[in-house]
Amino acid sequence: MHQPVILSFLIVLLFATCKKKDNTKEETYTPTCSGTKSFVNDVFPLIQSKCWKCHTNMADYSQIKTLSAAIKDNVTSGIMPKDSKLTKDQKDIIVCWVTAGAPNN
Repeated sequence: MHQPVILSFLIVLLFATCKKKDNTKEETYTPTCSGTKSFVNDVFPLIQSKCWKCHTNMADYSQIKTLSAAIKDNVTSGIMPKDSKLTKDQKDIIVCWVTAGAPNN
């Protein structure tokens, strides 16, 4: 008698914890690095416009340099920024700058 109740509970629990799979095709990001990306002219303005809303700890070169590998990973995977999307060109700016050693230029 208790088995159907327990089984029903487990089925409901299973469906409640499952996420619906998004059927949209995820784009594969491949950077196109051409030319030198400048921290002052390219990267910092992008960080200011897209990241500062949530990440006030990225206020200058040394802080951004310290976080550069994590920033690259989060931008490449699409995790960041959370409240907007970056264009491919914007992703390229960050990824190519970090790949080049995150120079202070």
